[in-house]
Amino acid sequence: AVAVAILLACGGWFAQSAKVASYGNAATMDRDSRVVLWPAVARKIMENPLTGSGFGREAMKLGYPELIVPDHPQFWHAHNVFLNYGLAMGVTGIAVLMVLFGTMFIRFLRLSADRKDRASVIGLTGALLVLALVLRNLTNDFFVRDAALLFWALCGSLFGAGLRDSADLKATQP
Repeated sequence: AVAVAILLACGGWFAQSAKVASYGNAATMDRDSRVVLWPAVARKIMENPLTGSGFGREAMKLGYPELIVPDHPQFWHAHNVFLNYGLAMGVTGIAVLMVLFGTMFIRFLRLSADRKDRASVIGLTGALLVLALVLRNLTNDFFVRDAALLFWALCGSLFGAGLRDSADLKATQP
């Protein structure tokens, strides 16, 4: 399993290296369309900090068509889960999402410190799942549809199994 993981990681690295090399100088972060777009998105969020522009898969495209880069029509969203929630719900949406993910991460970490081995492994798995979701969605927003449903299903399953085996839960039951 470790060898397969290493091979997959190396293959991904080589594929990404070839992709970056084909871009030439455009691959630098200061020219990345996402990074260039984020300050403008932040300014739009601050125009409606309490309400945002509303929900929807293409909320940025419909609410702020001037943010769409003509060369990159696929950039119809902010390519950052927190900025997308900010566009939809304002600063409150960003804060709620951060509190939600932070609370889940902390609860999984607490579960990982459990005296029971299985609960500890489940807690570590859940913490890494939340961390991976947040990190992956900082440069794109895959937290929609099937990926979001899978995340919530996995978190629910992990919490259910981990808390069932947790020594803390058993100590509080009669």
